[in-house]
Amino acid sequence: MSTTTATKGRSGLAALIGVFVLVGIMWLLEAFDAVIPGDLDGYGIESREPDGLIGIVAAPFLHADFAHLMANTVPFLVLGSIVALRYPSRFWAIALTIIGIGGLGVWLLGPSNTVMVGASGVVFGFLTFLLTAG
Repeated sequence: MSTTTATKGRSGLAALIGVFVLVGIMWLLEAFDAVIPGDLDGYGIESREPDGLIGIVAAPFLHADFAHLMANTVPFLVLGSIVALRYPSRFWAIALTIIGIGGLGVWLLGPSNTVMVGASGVVFGFLTFLLTAG
């Protein structure tokens, strides 16, 4: 095994671990949201509201309920793992770009008086990236 192959393998493993850490954060936040008074979902993206800008970063980690989270978990793990293993050195740049562009798009174009949460935008961003980048 060459040094380049070994390095790529280690960075692929690190990126893959990152995918699982992101999903773990989603599950921890949903569990926390289920037991605290109040609702973390209010930190999602509220379109065209300055206070809703924080949601661009927060929304992918927040979900309406456990069914919503489960529906996002499997495709996030599958597509995120493919991105992580095929593009290990660029995984974080790809993921953060998808989160930023997708979140800003929702903030600009989403329906008024609605708070958007969930990782579906990231899932579809991973899919779009894989279909276009190869």
